[in-house]
Amino acid sequence: MKKKDGADYSVNSIRASLAAVNHFFQEKSRIKNIDLYNDSCFKAIKEVVNGKIRFLSKNGKGETKGIDSLEANEITQILNHRLLDGITPERLLRRMFFINAIYLGLREREHALLNGTDFVKCNDGGYNVFIYCSKNNQRGLTENREKADKLVLANHPEVTPFLDKYLSSCPYDTDPNFYLQEVEEEFALKMGI
Repeated sequence: MKKKDGADYSVNSIRASLAAVNHFFQEKSRIKNIDLYNDSCFKAIKEVVNGKIRFLSKNGKGETKGIDSLEANEITQILNHRLLDGITPERLLRRMFFINAIYLGLREREHALLNGTDFVKCNDGGYNVFIYCSKNNQRGLTENREKADKLVLANHPEVTPFLDKYLSSCPYDTDPNFYLQEVEEEFALKMGI
């Protein structure tokens, strides 16, 4: 697999080409239910592609540059933006989402699994945060709330006061989800909330 000029294709190009062929077989082909990734009939194709990707990566031709993480001054700049200043409930919610993503490293579904009770105040003013997830995200019908990773969120002036404010503003005996949404006053009165 080489380009017309003799150069090797990039690892991403090889992956994309296999994905495109697989997509064609699944969506456009007259023969249905062909899956190049999971069908044992296509094991040889998968081995060839994996071998080529390993070869290119071993010879320094794979994409090794990852995403650059945010620097401390960039995080501070974002936290100081007016849309995350925490003055309104919506802005406070945005700030909490950003804090949980950056400082706790939460991704995708981990945000949805987070409960307000997962934050336990420490004597030093910070928080112990219990993040519940199971191995390889194999959660099944009910989420695994038995095993948790304990993360320490140190007392920090850009984080702790806002977390205190957010947790203290959550109504008692409410939905346990961490990310509560505002309810329109008229709707709340009508529903008795």
